Amino acid sequence: MKISLNFFPTFHFTLFLLCLISINSTAANAKFFEVYIDLNPPYSTSVHSKRGLFSEIIDEALTAGNIPHHFLLKGDRIKNYNIHNHDRLLLFYYFRTPERENNYNWIMPLFDDYTCLFNLRTSKEISSINALKGLSRIGTINGGAGESILKSFGLEGQIYYCRDEDSCIDRLRKNEVDAWITQKIKANYFLKKYKIQNELNNYFQIYDSQGWLASSLNLTQSDIDLLRKTLRKFMTTSKFLAILKKYDAIMTSNTDEFKDIYH
Repeated sequence: MKISLNFFPTFHFTLFLLCLISINSTAANAKFFEVYIDLNPPYSTSVHSKRGLFSEIIDEALTAGNIPHHFLLKGDRIKNYNIHNHDRLLLFYYFRTPERENNYNWIMPLFDDYTCLFNLRTSKEISSINALKGLSRIGTINGGAGESILKSFGLEGQIYYCRDEDSCIDRLRKNEVDAWITQKIKANYFLKKYKIQNELNNYFQIYDSQGWLASSLNLTQSDIDLLRKTLRKFMTTSKFLAILKKYDAIMTSNTDEFKDIYH
């Protein structure tokens, strides 16, 4: 049997083309996620360094799972896009509240956190929802979980919108608001920053909540399953526990069910 010498170069070239097509096809089908964050210490403090409780968990988990992703700052880019564009797979960090429930896919809770109310020692300590309803001005951030929860109690008229948490604390100390509502992990960060723990009453825990990874509505079930599997695997590692410890956070359950517990 006589084999043409021209067969081998042709065979190798054909094999090379098939490999190249396969690689390109895999790259084309690879999922690429865009993680949108606010500069919201201590949850996210930098796009470039990926620092902060949420940012570090997501970056480490997706990197360990070989899932392509990058971080973008909401204020810089998100206004220029439709966040539910079907060509883009977007991830967000949110507290899961009734008001937000139908606007996102809820992938996985990442850590426990609690929405709490703080007021000065010179005022009467708040220990019930009825006492909360008696306040005139409650400082919180526009678009935050505190706003959503106050609205769910029908307290829209008592909301005082602060520019940021620093502003809320400043107005609280000047008695320009009666109380300040925010998440406990965030509050601990700012209380240490301003060293005002001794100026405040014991906090009133209003809402038992968790920090969630959420997504745009266009993710498929396979996308969601991939992210959940990746996060669950990362949550068994010492690296995950080290990040929680760094930010004085805990995680008691990683169920993807909605915890809706009012006190």
